[in-house]
Amino acid sequence: MTERKIIGWRVYPGGEWVPNDGSVWAIDKPLTLPAYQTTWDRHRYTRAYLSLPRGEVHVQAAVLARLQALKAFAFPVDSGAKKLRGRAIGALRRYGAVKPEALLKGSTGAGLAGLADVVFVWRNGRAGFLEVKRPALIVDGKVQMVAGHATEEQLTFLRNAHRAGAITGVVWSAPDVDLVLRQNGVEP
Repeated sequence: MTERKIIGWRVYPGGEWVPNDGSVWAIDKPLTLPAYQTTWDRHRYTRAYLSLPRGEVHVQAAVLARLQALKAFAFPVDSGAKKLRGRAIGALRRYGAVKPEALLKGSTGAGLAGLADVVFVWRNGRAGFLEVKRPALIVDGKVQMVAGHATEEQLTFLRNAHRAGAITGVVWSAPDVDLVLRQNGVEP
């Protein structure tokens, strides 16, 4: 059997897990799949939602509003800091720093690799982390812009936080917040 990297899974009413690419798999050993949402599935969204361009910043604002409406204490992390990091790297280079990227990336003291975009505390005190991605832009049935996806560092962070008991998931819209909460055993 050829090894393939699993991009995402979809569960069907019978409880059968099937890869998102639609292929049929013969599984030699049991798989450990995340209990929370990590992959894009365009079938969860309306045509109207997918027909308007939405950036990650817009989705993040809607996600924060949804969490606040649910009485969670929520705040954004690293919102728009990519541009700021670029300026900081440029300034460090001008002052002679060697490899300034290393000073501003990952867990080198400047931050935690893969830290989620939204951090929240649920009403019962349970911590939560949501990675926010932009949804696809689909016009007249044609994909104009693909949906954002979580990096391996981001998925590793979510996996570690989930193992520690946090509510975790990847969201492409405000209604995804309710889905992620339910997948983590919390009723919105």
